[in-house]
Amino acid sequence: MEQTKTIAPEYHGHPNYLLVFIALVVLFGVSLAFGALPNHTLAITLIFILALAKAYLVAGFFMHLHYESWVLIALPGIAILMAIIFFGLVYPDITIVPLIHAEL
Repeated sequence: MEQTKTIAPEYHGHPNYLLVFIALVVLFGVSLAFGALPNHTLAITLIFILALAKAYLVAGFFMHLHYESWVLIALPGIAILMAIIFFGLVYPDITIVPLIHAEL
């Protein structure tokens, strides 16, 4: 009888969840501080950039995508690309429309 070999996935250990959590809390605090900036457009831009960084931390470490093959990274990558497109399409409504209403 022929034996089949099973290939065990390479064990990468556990990420330092506490360190990732602390980084998420710090980034959250920084995004709250950016909300107090007098330049509304700059504040929104920086908050969106931090949101993408936080999404990377969650997807990469809590969902273990940091250790997976490129195929499993490409699937959430498409979702992240769609989120960037969404932010790009919503961004003018957030930044320009309040300025137009303020002039009226």
